[in-house]
Amino acid sequence: DRQLSDPTLKGKCRELIIDAAKLLDSRRMLRYEPESGNLGKTNLGRVASHYYIAGDSVETFNEMLQDTTSRNPNVSSVFHLVCCATEFENVKVRPDDLDEMDGLLVKP
Repeated sequence: DRQLSDPTLKGKCRELIIDAAKLLDSRRMLRYEPESGNLGKTNLGRVASHYYIAGDSVETFNEMLQDTTSRNPNVSSVFHLVCCATEFENVKVRPDDLDEMDGLLVKP
């Protein structure tokens, strides 16, 4: 049915582009105006693109930063934020690194 009504798939392409624009807008990586169809760049989107930061990581950062009650997060909360990036999902900790990491812990 779709093949008959949209043989060149322009409608499907438009649908995919609009869905992607809405997703990127919700992640604040660009601004999308549905009425006009205009797209606008954001600094967050530019930085994410430049440093190859995944959209899922940006979404996680946005959520975690919204939940942060303090305007001045401490070092451990910043490290936690970075460690939650999807880019680090497949990083394995070697047993030798655990001793070194324990040495970095601040003891009260």
